[in-house]
Amino acid sequence: MTPIESDPPSETLSAAAASSLPKRAIWAFVSPGRLFEELRIQTGPGSKGGHFRTIGALLLGAVLIAAGNVLIPVELWQQVIREQLLETGQELPDDLGATVAFARWAAAIGPLVFWPVLGTLIAGIYWLVFVAGLGYEGTFPRYLAVTSHAILVGAVGALALTPLRIYTQDVDLMLTPLAFLPTLEAGFLFRMFRYLDLFNLWASALVGFGASVIDGARGAVASVGVALATSLLIAVLLTAFIP
Repeated sequence: MTPIESDPPSETLSAAAASSLPKRAIWAFVSPGRLFEELRIQTGPGSKGGHFRTIGALLLGAVLIAAGNVLIPVELWQQVIREQLLETGQELPDDLGATVAFARWAAAIGPLVFWPVLGTLIAGIYWLVFVAGLGYEGTFPRYLAVTSHAILVGAVGALALTPLRIYTQDVDLMLTPLAFLPTLEAGFLFRMFRYLDLFNLWASALVGFGASVIDGARGAVASVGVALATSLLIAVLLTAFIP
């Protein structure tokens, strides 16, 4: 399956025909063209309910991230917090259980705040790249709608990796190119690849495809290339400025 192969619905899609959130989440994986065409119509001038679809997708992503965090066993949280305190030279608190409990609550509730903020930030970056930078057509609400659904791929990927995180005792485990480059030596490339989560790259490609659907005249392949290049540039900047 490639994004370009998906069949969009008719331009006459009505508000009553709008798809449910579960269906849209599935379309993000199997029929992104249909999804983004529907979002383009539902977030157009005079349309109603488009913002609620965006909010729903952002909240679903937050719930998926929170679910993955909640599934991490208490013992693993204790190990992570203990190691972090020791690495920073801090003494272990007398009541480590209370610290662990607070961390678990924060991991469960935090995504409800940071995921919508992250989605809005990502949408803003791509809106600046495509619309302000390259002259694509499209409003910010449309880009936010596309992004909120595209990043569901990353949220589902994070949840799917939970068993592996538990098995490896690494709560920060991500699927990156390093998984396929076991002999790569430490260096700039090694550190850069740590930021290139493959699920997030998939989501970036979807945003690029969505940009082409919103514009209506730009090629999907070129738009996906721009989105992936943007992700790569962000990874380069993070590697350069964060040790």
